[in-house]
Amino acid sequence: MEWQIVEIIGYVGSAIWVISFMMSSTFRLRLFNLFGAASYVVYGLLIGANPIALVNGLVALLNVYHLMYMKSLDASFDVLEVPVEGSTYVERFLKQHEKNIQKVYPNFREMDFSKCYAIFTLRNFMPAGVCIYEVIPDGRIQIKLDYICLNNKDIKGTISLYNDYREYLRNKGYWEILIEVTDKKYKDYLCWLGYYEDCQYSSLLRKRLID
Repeated sequence: MEWQIVEIIGYVGSAIWVISFMMSSTFRLRLFNLFGAASYVVYGLLIGANPIALVNGLVALLNVYHLMYMKSLDASFDVLEVPVEGSTYVERFLKQHEKNIQKVYPNFREMDFSKCYAIFTLRNFMPAGVCIYEVIPDGRIQIKLDYICLNNKDIKGTISLYNDYREYLRNKGYWEILIEVTDKKYKDYLCWLGYYEDCQYSSLLRKRLID
């Protein structure tokens, strides 16, 4: 029975270690890696394999150091708006992230962005995401594309990015956002951010900028 428990601890540590490398967020990768290393420390001590316990103890300490360092960094956010038409920077950004954008917007290359504007949200002065929108009558906007870079898809990053461009659009006098969504996961994500379904079209989501 005792050996079964020891084996379970070893398997759990292995599973956590493998899962850690599936994380797109560096912070979560370090966190899962820490749990995996800690499990292997316990496993090594229980089977009397001190080298395993020692090495994973060092790995755990390194992960703690990097996690504390990342937590100490205060991310600053800002926004930058540019017209899409004729913008080399917008085109290069979309090209760089084309593969991931197509997971949510399979036909985004066929979209007409000629009358659109792109809001880049900057995290520590680096582009963390882009929102491409078109102005429609009565102070509303239609979002054509909304993308957050993978390394910013943590709770802090998502909320900060969303709040920044939402505040920016509200200050420009817009009162409502419309966005058409067909991808279920993306729709759930937007609903989590406070969007709601249109009463007539379930694929159309709305979000008021002025409460």
